[in-house]
Amino acid sequence: MDYEAWRKLTSSKKVLPCEPYPPPKNDEEHVALLKTRITQLEKEVKTLKNKKLVDRVDDFVDNWFEENKDDVDIGNIKVGPFQVDLLPDEMEKHIYKKALKIFVTMMGDMTK
Repeated sequence: MDYEAWRKLTSSKKVLPCEPYPPPKNDEEHVALLKTRITQLEKEVKTLKNKKLVDRVDDFVDNWFEENKDDVDIGNIKVGPFQVDLLPDEMEKHIYKKALKIFVTMMGDMTK
């Protein structure tokens, strides 16, 4: 996942593009855009410094699961002509979160 995709995924508000498009008409407009961009980046940095990686896993899994829940339904089994859902969606999300947290923690320990 590239940085732009990650920013869009983790940001709750509209994300300004890195380069203003269309180009500003004058210097005052350019300065205003840059000030807005700097303020947004400062907020982003502050949020990232205060948020642990394992906390970001929860947000990521929630967003990812909502987009892909039809494709990743691991609790569905077919019994004769019927489809049975053995694991509710909340339990599936919990399993994904735990597995990713274990993986992130393991990778962090390996890189120390």
